[in-house]
Amino acid sequence: MADKITNFEDYKKKGNEEDIDIQIEDPYNFFNEQEREEYFRERQKEIQHNPSDDEPREDEPVTDEDTYDEDEEYEEEDTADNSFPIEFFIRISSIITGIVILAFLAIVVKVKVFDRYFAKDPDEIQTEAPALPAGYAEKNDTVKVTAKSLNLRTVASSESDATIVTAVPEGTELKRIAVSEDGKWALVEYNGTWVYASMKYLTTP
Repeated sequence: MADKITNFEDYKKKGNEEDIDIQIEDPYNFFNEQEREEYFRERQKEIQHNPSDDEPREDEPVTDEDTYDEDEEYEEEDTADNSFPIEFFIRISSIITGIVILAFLAIVVKVKVFDRYFAKDPDEIQTEAPALPAGYAEKNDTVKVTAKSLNLRTVASSESDATIVTAVPEGTELKRIAVSEDGKWALVEYNGTWVYASMKYLTTP
């Protein structure tokens, strides 16, 4: 009949013998069915009353350190992401938008109200021409310079060179505003200014 062993030590002792028929039996075979159930119940109680260090006990209170607070992590992430003051950006945008709206309203008021009811019509604006000097008759024609160089003066007199404004070459055409009654001086327009020129060196084309 084959030898029966119930633990590994017996197996090691008999391991050197040759041609030994070894059969390992379940150690719980020594119990009957009722004893086996009682044994398992006792083992279960021992495990419940003596849990391992890694497994949390049922009666052990849970502390804040063992609890993972997801809200705190989200709050920290939100604080890091919102480093730029969003309220400041909103205020600046509101101010710029307000300025643009006010400028637009001002343009609308000017075009629709001021230009329509208060601004003068350009066709109604009349430019007032300066009055002709005494002793001059109005002409409003064109004359041409016949001298090689003709002085244009601020007064109808050639006694002083200080009255010379400029000199124009021969062939220059000038608009004659008026001419003196004695026919010696002409009031001409040069670069938008009225000046005097001697009729002696002017001719009508």
